[in-house]
Amino acid sequence: MTRIQHPIVRVLLVAAGYAIVAQGSTALSDQTGAMPIFLGAGLAFSAALFWGIRVAVPGVWLGAFLFECLLIHTLRGVLGPAEVALAAALGLGAALQAGALAWLFERGVATRKLDRGPDVFALLVSVGLGGTLISATVAVAALSASGFVPWNDWLANLFRWWIADSAGVIILVPLYWTFRNFPNRKRKAALRIGIPTLVLASLIVLLFNMVRDWEDERVRS
Repeated sequence: MTRIQHPIVRVLLVAAGYAIVAQGSTALSDQTGAMPIFLGAGLAFSAALFWGIRVAVPGVWLGAFLFECLLIHTLRGVLGPAEVALAAALGLGAALQAGALAWLFERGVATRKLDRGPDVFALLVSVGLGGTLISATVAVAALSASGFVPWNDWLANLFRWWIADSAGVIILVPLYWTFRNFPNRKRKAALRIGIPTLVLASLIVLLFNMVRDWEDERVRS
């Protein structure tokens, strides 16, 4: 095997890519740490489509674990056993989500003919919007159980996490799929998929900001 074909090297590349992209997404976060777009979810899904679930799941878990350890230490100033366990749980949610999204998408491709950009986009959006509830559910449960966020805000936190992951998937994965599977029509396919992607992502960010403003108003009152 060459270096890039070895599964361990691929796992490490996925982990490094996830950690870097996830860390970059924190630049979009507000003072509470909430992000309107989490590109790590999109990269995890893309990695599962590109190199397969067996490579992506351990790679995403490792990358998410390292990223969450760094983020938790930054926010709390400590990284003890409880924080490490929380980071491991958050990584598990991200890894399970990447594998589930890829599995659902591959089943969708196998059961229908996808030779047009809009068809691929519609499938990616439907799979992405539904499947990204996995990480959100695991994460909010782990964060609430650890006392990191209050239980009475679980619905708002679930919604924010889901919105961020959905936006990351909807932005990155359709563009990845376009440039991989439409090599002779990249420009037209990119426009057909890229424009709806940007519009939908903008709507998601707008919705995120509306919910955040509503939550801030509820807390103040």
